[in-house]
Amino acid sequence: MNNNNNNNDDDDDDDDDDDDDDDDEFIGVEVGVFCIRYSSLGRRSHLVIWNPFIQMPRVLDDLLQRSSCEDSFTYSFAHFPNSVHYAILHVLTDEPESTTYTLSMYTSFTRNWHVRISCPSYVQRLDPSYVAASGVVYWLADREDGDQPYIVSFSLMTLTFGQIYVPPEAMSRCGCLLVKDGCLCLASNNHIFYSYNSVIWQVNDTDEGVNWSQLFTYNRIGTL
Repeated sequence: MNNNNNNNDDDDDDDDDDDDDDDDEFIGVEVGVFCIRYSSLGRRSHLVIWNPFIQMPRVLDDLLQRSSCEDSFTYSFAHFPNSVHYAILHVLTDEPESTTYTLSMYTSFTRNWHVRISCPSYVQRLDPSYVAASGVVYWLADREDGDQPYIVSFSLMTLTFGQIYVPPEAMSRCGCLLVKDGCLCLASNNHIFYSYNSVIWQVNDTDEGVNWSQLFTYNRIGTL
């Protein structure tokens, strides 16, 4: 009896180990369509596009399977403006320890990774979190001490990168990017001892330049 119990315990441990090997990463959701990076039992991983309305998944190869640079990458998921078509962006270092990045893009209408672009020098150390608005994907760039923070953008329509510097009044502690009514926003926190100042800024990137305006300010003890 004791041996049987021990064997059952071992089986339970094996099941727990198998569960630990499952790896699901939520990449994003756009207009009700989900993008997930999935692998099971340490085997080959895939990207799964799931539309709950038609309940038919599309399964893609994970580009990271072909690379040895898994520590320096980011996936993003966005829709083209006024369209049902979507794109998956994949930013990856060319070589381990390299500071050169390349962007690959998959689109639902070509059904392949037909776009491959060398990134400009400022596309480094991107925060894995991102937002998308009107066919443009935005990331915060991780900065080193003393560097002015900035936002990196990529347009699905023009296939071009952009760089938006965060102004001094909003740069003390950058929090996260947001989208409100289709517009890019930045939430930032500043604090002195126990007093906090939280501000949400709206960012209008136009042909004439970038305009920053405060949408909301919170001054209290504690953060938002």
